[in-house]
Amino acid sequence: MKNFPYYLLLVLVAGGLYVFGSYISSNQGVSHRTITVEGVGKATVAPDMAELTVGVQTGRQKTAAEAMKVLNEKIAQIVDKVTVAGIEKKDITTEYLWLNPAYDYADGRQQDAGYDASQNVKITIRDVAKVSAVLDAAVAAGANQVQNVQFRISDGNTSKDDARKEAITHAQTKANDLAMQLGVRLGKVMNFSESGAYDPVYPVPMYDRAEAGGGGSVVPEGEQTLQSNVTITYEIL
Repeated sequence: MKNFPYYLLLVLVAGGLYVFGSYISSNQGVSHRTITVEGVGKATVAPDMAELTVGVQTGRQKTAAEAMKVLNEKIAQIVDKVTVAGIEKKDITTEYLWLNPAYDYADGRQQDAGYDASQNVKITIRDVAKVSAVLDAAVAAGANQVQNVQFRISDGNTSKDDARKEAITHAQTKANDLAMQLGVRLGKVMNFSESGAYDPVYPVPMYDRAEAGGGGSVVPEGEQTLQSNVTITYEIL
């Protein structure tokens, strides 16, 4: 019985720790009542930049070296011409480079027929007014492939902000209406998230070449619709 006070002290300490832990847990477990709403905003805008992919296919050459020589000369001419048309070299990048042997078949036998080479370059055009001029310059310099023309909205375009503002206003209106119907008041914003999308435009170049009495290629850029989807969670007071 000499150790009874010591055991009693241990029991009291353990009990105190348990009560304190329960208090902490109960406070950490407090959850807020919330309302979550979604909002959508849209903005229609003309694209302000474009990406143009053009290329060269050499056709059959006697040797691999000759194929690469023809290819390099044509690509260099394209780079020079589009640079004169207002494109910086940092906005011209290789997307595809290919060199392969060619074969003919006669009497069931494979015969060497030289080499083919091909290369595509992507040209970023930061002024859509230059698209037709850049395309014409590339074709005049020797490009015999046009793979893609894609118009885009630059990151600095304020129309994205306009779509987001409209989406937030839409969500706030829904939250206020819902709070009024439920007879509660909205508190602070507990969570916010956004996702977005746009309708891309993939135009097909329409050629009206000089020999047909026209002045070059016509590539209409059209418009794109930007969309912002927001989700906002409010605390209920």
